[in-house]
Amino acid sequence: MATQDPVNTTSPSFIKNRRSSLIAAIFLMATSAIGPGFITQTATFTATMGAAFAFGILASIVIDFVVQQSIWRVITVTNMRASDIANKAIPVVDTY
Repeated sequence: MATQDPVNTTSPSFIKNRRSSLIAAIFLMATSAIGPGFITQTATFTATMGAAFAFGILASIVIDFVVQQSIWRVITVTNMRASDIANKAIPVVDTY
């Protein structure tokens, strides 16, 4: 069997590639709920309510991005699956 070379996790190129892939994953998760219905409703409400509604949407997108980034940071730092982290934080969650 071929042996693999160990990965240098402290090299700048590894850290840069890891960071960019995590940002991409965060962006995909943050935008996964956006679909045609969301776009249609956004256009309708923005036309009637104006900038106030647009600000609300922008604020919710920023909050969602910050929350997703925080979640992914915890997952990557602990090297655990999200379900395992939830089970350690709140033991009652492990009922499935």
